[in-house]
Amino acid sequence: MAFPWLIVALVAASTSISYVMTQKAQKKAKQAADEMAGVLINKESNVEPIPVIYGVRRVGGVRVFVSTRDASGGDPNEFLYICLVLCEGEVQSITNIHIDDKPITDSRYSGLYNINVHTGADNQNYDPLLTEANAGWTSAHKLSGVAYLAIKLKWDTDVFSGVPDITALVTGRKVYDPRSPSAAAAFSNNPALCIRDYLTNNRYGKGLASSKIDDVAFSAAATDCDQSVLYYTNGTTGKIFETNAVLQTDETLFENLQKLLMGCRGFLPYNQGVYSLKIDKSGNSVYAFTTDNMVNGVAITGESKETKFNRINVKFANPAMDYQPDTATWPDADSSEETAFLAADNGTLLVSDISLPTVTNYYAARDLARVILLRSRNALRVSIQTTSEAMQLSVGDVVTVNHPTPNWGNKPFQVEELSLNYDGTCNLSLLEYDSSIYTYDLSAQEVTYPDTNLPDPFSVVPPGSLSTSATTTVALDGTIVPQINVSWVASTDSFVNQYDLQFSTDNSNFQSIITDQTQYIVSPVIAGATYYFKVFAINALGVRSTPVSANQGSVGDTAAPALPTTLSAHGGYKSINLVWTNPSDKDFSNVEVYRATSSGGTFAMVATVGGGFGANAEFLNGGLADATTFYYKFRSVDYSGNKTVDGNGDPLYTAEVTATTNAAAIDGTNGQSTFLASIFKRDTSAGFTPSGGTFNFGTNTLTPPSGWYTTIPSGTNPVYVANFLFSVSGDTGTVTAGNWSTPVITSENGDDGTNGLSTFVFSVYKRIASTPSNPSGGSYNFGTNAITPPTGWSASPPTGTDPVYVSTTTAQITGNTGVDSSLTWTNAVLLVKNGINGSNGDDGVNTAPAYAYKRSSTALASTNKPTTTRTWTFADASFGNNDLGNGWTGDVPSGTDNLYICAAVASSTGATDSVVAADWSAPQILGTKGDSGTDGTDGTDGTDGTDGYNTAVVYGYKRSTSAVSNKPSTTRTWTFSTGVFNNNDLGNGFTAAIPNGTAELYACTAVAASQNSTDSVTGTSDWSSPQLIAAKGTDGTNGINGSNGDDGTNTAPVYAYKRSASALASSNKPTTTRTWTFATATFNNSDLGNSWTSTVPAGSNDLYLCAAVASATGNTDSVVAADWSSPQVLGTKGTNGTNGTNGTNGTNGDDGVNGYNTAVIYGYKRSSSAVSNKPSTTRTWTFSSSTFNNNDLGNGFTGTIPSGTDELYVCTAVAASQSSTDSVTGTSDWSAAQLLAEKGTDGTDGTDGTDGTDGTDGTDGTDGAAGPRNAQGFLYYSVSGSQPNAPTATSFNFATGAFSGLTTNWSRTPPAITGGDAAYWATSFTVVEATLNGNQTKTFSTPFSSFAFNGLVTFSNLNDELADGTSGSEITTINGARIQTGTLDVSQVNISGTTQSNFNLQSAGSGSRMKITNDTIEIYDGSVLRVKLGNL
Repeated sequence: MAFPWLIVALVAASTSISYVMTQKAQKKAKQAADEMAGVLINKESNVEPIPVIYGVRRVGGVRVFVSTRDASGGDPNEFLYICLVLCEGEVQSITNIHIDDKPITDSRYSGLYNINVHTGADNQNYDPLLTEANAGWTSAHKLSGVAYLAIKLKWDTDVFSGVPDITALVTGRKVYDPRSPSAAAAFSNNPALCIRDYLTNNRYGKGLASSKIDDVAFSAAATDCDQSVLYYTNGTTGKIFETNAVLQTDETLFENLQKLLMGCRGFLPYNQGVYSLKIDKSGNSVYAFTTDNMVNGVAITGESKETKFNRINVKFANPAMDYQPDTATWPDADSSEETAFLAADNGTLLVSDISLPTVTNYYAARDLARVILLRSRNALRVSIQTTSEAMQLSVGDVVTVNHPTPNWGNKPFQVEELSLNYDGTCNLSLLEYDSSIYTYDLSAQEVTYPDTNLPDPFSVVPPGSLSTSATTTVALDGTIVPQINVSWVASTDSFVNQYDLQFSTDNSNFQSIITDQTQYIVSPVIAGATYYFKVFAINALGVRSTPVSANQGSVGDTAAPALPTTLSAHGGYKSINLVWTNPSDKDFSNVEVYRATSSGGTFAMVATVGGGFGANAEFLNGGLADATTFYYKFRSVDYSGNKTVDGNGDPLYTAEVTATTNAAAIDGTNGQSTFLASIFKRDTSAGFTPSGGTFNFGTNTLTPPSGWYTTIPSGTNPVYVANFLFSVSGDTGTVTAGNWSTPVITSENGDDGTNGLSTFVFSVYKRIASTPSNPSGGSYNFGTNAITPPTGWSASPPTGTDPVYVSTTTAQITGNTGVDSSLTWTNAVLLVKNGINGSNGDDGVNTAPAYAYKRSSTALASTNKPTTTRTWTFADASFGNNDLGNGWTGDVPSGTDNLYICAAVASSTGATDSVVAADWSAPQILGTKGDSGTDGTDGTDGTDGTDGYNTAVVYGYKRSTSAVSNKPSTTRTWTFSTGVFNNNDLGNGFTAAIPNGTAELYACTAVAASQNSTDSVTGTSDWSSPQLIAAKGTDGTNGINGSNGDDGTNTAPVYAYKRSASALASSNKPTTTRTWTFATATFNNSDLGNSWTSTVPAGSNDLYLCAAVASATGNTDSVVAADWSSPQVLGTKGTNGTNGTNGTNGTNGDDGVNGYNTAVIYGYKRSSSAVSNKPSTTRTWTFSSSTFNNNDLGNGFTGTIPSGTDELYVCTAVAASQSSTDSVTGTSDWSAAQLLAEKGTDGTDGTDGTDGTDGTDGTDGTDGAAGPRNAQGFLYYSVSGSQPNAPTATSFNFATGAFSGLTTNWSRTPPAITGGDAAYWATSFTVVEATLNGNQTKTFSTPFSSFAFNGLVTFSNLNDELADGTSGSEITTINGARIQTGTLDVSQVNISGTTQSNFNLQSAGSGSRMKITNDTIEIYDGSVLRVKLGNL
């Protein structure tokens, strides 16, 4: 049984007050006690219920969002983001946040967290801290009405071992106080106000209206709860009725109210539809029972051990223990009260354990235990039957009983239960009442005890003070090494056995060293850097203390290196070569070179040159002016950045050295420019030679011969190439080609490759009661993609109820056609089988359109609608009464006046629905009466009446999680031929198509009616009130899997049309059975028999309509003759007017307006994510070509399906115009984007293609890296006289050809001839590099005598020493660059210069010649190339 302060209803089964704690109740009490601690635990879920907090409680929460993010340029997953939902809002405050049971003010968390608090206001904004995670949390995630913490944590291995538990102290819900009706809701933990809030809140409570609450009773109860008492003698004062509760919203309303009422000794009576509240306290009798109002006698019930206690233990959440469960007991052990109770109970200990999850006060818990125990010992219970006057009482009322049999005179009782009998009498259960038990007991003060006197192993004493000092040491090689000495005072904690020393240069990324010592040397360190240190003490359990910290700047080498020595400078061509020896300091780094143009002038640093300490070094300062003197000095630098200084600390440099660059060189004569040209041609065979063509050296333009190309032309024939070497003196001019080389093939098609492998993986299926044997046989045809499954198996899961088994194989052949019949199948495995039948689902919603008809000779106002509520029966699609009020009927009335229609939607989960006046749409005209002709005698027949009306019932749909009261608000055009609006957006969130989603679906209806091809449907006024057509049921618990249910039923209204000059009988209906397809909304044949058709026929006779409903579980339904309704006239032909007099011939009538061209058009877009936009650019549609004037429709949409592999989305629009084109407006004319084609899985690999033709030769690769160089030449002595010594030089510049440090009077330039011939001294030289720009080996020959000639020189040898025996060959002529002689004996020919240099040996007589270039030897017979060696 539950406790006395519970809900009581006026039926016999509602007895709620009991003082017996059964075993079931005791288990509930233990569960409730466990839940007290459970609210401090973090849970991770997106389906966990959100609790309600009244008063003040420490709680954990639900992690509804957890994500990580990398630090910028730092570690992965360094930041953790959490959204921790605490409770329903709005709460007063969220404070005192703890991380893993430690307050966030603890120094260990410094700099590691950012926490934003949200108290759960309905208008609270989103949290930018969570959107920073870039993991799906957006500005739309506001969590309105929910109190939560937005948390960002920085990972630190010293602090966190995983996702931490986070709790906070929540000062809970703001509640309404009926004692101050004009005041806004405010925080209060008054139990009466909290109970009232829970009863009236429609989000997490019962959602009662204020009219269902007796605020007079609740105000009185709130005042009772505000009373304070003195907790103990000479103690403090406070309240004993306070609610500090965490209510779980997945528990029943009754269970949560029980918890709230238990904490304040409350009763919650329910009388005449109104709830009231009273507090169990000392009170006076409100009613007296005597034999006059008692029907029978008094039934007395005795006591038992199950309903009487002598000790009660109350569990409550104690704030002093961080809201963990604590126990208050009454009476105290060995107290006088307990002694008396045990004596009365024969020494038997009668204990009850009670949980009070809303109580957090020891004194309140103890006093509640006292009252419950003393009430249980008022053991006298009676039952009486009374007259109906007892119905004015409620549970908890105090009454008196006067009866002679037990001799009771005004004996007080309390009402426990109250019920009404069928004969009007009442049954009452009463408990003996003692008002003295409610007096508060001052006898005990709360005693607190420490858990233990032992030290807490999870609280580690940190080390003492931390000291650091910076020093240096010298390495074995002489290097100065900076280091930092670290020491600390040992922890006084006896459990500490090691320390973690951590250091960093940025106070962020720390290195860790574990040691059992109290000092450490960190070496090497960066000189001049600041280091940050922290030391943790670690005990035997691995628990760490908080760290002690310090920071220290390091020192390094401060001694400067010596200056370089043995300095020298050597002038050269536009350069000066500097040579010196580095200092011998072992930490030497480099030498700074400074230059000035005058001694003692302004020096600027021109280079830093490294090298080993004590090594020789040099620097070539190039790019200098000719014949200019420069001054240099030097300074040394070591690896610590120290530079040479004097005794005063000022910069110290070497003495100056100087050198002068050489004079300017003399320009030589123009060289020969050459260009080796290649031209290309495709042909089937050889036998042709190119002729002509030019090359312009000034513009580098090659003009090939006719039929030839400078690049390889396209095609499939072999490619031929021919070459010619163009040459010109200087670097400009146009040269015409001579004889091109014989064309040779440079590339042609290769052989076809072999076919690749084609592979296809597929499965076959079989239904069978038990595991089948593996399939055998079958084949796959790669040419037709046809699967032939093995016998007894199928290529797709077959129908049936047995389990489905699957087996898989791989077909493979060479090439892309052929059949693989040698298949190997996998073992058959179970794919799917029927589950256990599930429970029945909730009833669906029946929906149906309903119509009302009315004839009128005058136009009807939009407010003229049916006024009488009628019941629509879904089974026979009719009203119970066809008279719908205000002249409207459920059938089409007879007559000739204009016919009007109203539409409504009947919607209900039951078999019927009440259609009220507000459900009907505004009236629309269906058919008008034709105009009468003018009077006349024997006139021609009157003109036909106006065309009948096109009509259609149109729908607007909207999804919403709450009731919808608005209607479509935007006026749209309905086209009868296409059955669509010009824009799918109908305003106010309504669309013409059923929107996607899971919220409840509402529909409004309107009637489009017009004599034209379109009708304008006006927003709001033309539409009916919205009706719920598909409700979202509450989620049920998951049932066990059931067998496949029956297919759902497709339903659709269908119509038949027929024109007739005379009225149709009610039996005149379609006679032919036709098939209706639900997907296309069409019959398989428009001829429905008996002259009825599924489309409106042309003509001027009256138009009749029959209706039927297609309904089937399949995709189609057969509509038979019996399904059709009786025919109804939709539009009548006007009566002929009386004959008028013959009138004059009228003028020709105006041409009729052009009919409308219409077309449904599409815009396509591919996207990897959902598409919410539409085509945005207005384009022109041409009906004849079915194309846009521009395929780009804006916003990424095109008029044709774009290529790609992303999912394909489509928007539709309708082009309609009387002209040949129509302008389709961006956005507004287009429907919302729909997914047309999803990205499928990758197909199997195709067969290998044949090898392609060989590609053309690639372009030449880039030049390789230069290797070591060499140079040869001559030097000339400018002073005549005796033979000089061979010269010396320090270095040679390969770029300029000049020596540096060359012996005086020697140069590369021969001495000038001033007239006549002159003799001088010369020497040959050779310079060779070991590596590129490396050491040079310079060799000079012994000087020899040379002779300079001025003008033409002729040698005559009459002794034939140089003759070849041929007359006239004794003369040798040297003129400039040409030597002409007879026989020339040459032991070696060196060809040097550019890559285009060549050497020609030619026969003067025959024209035969041999040409030698750098890489080829070519031999010509006249102009024909006979032999070519080398580069072919």
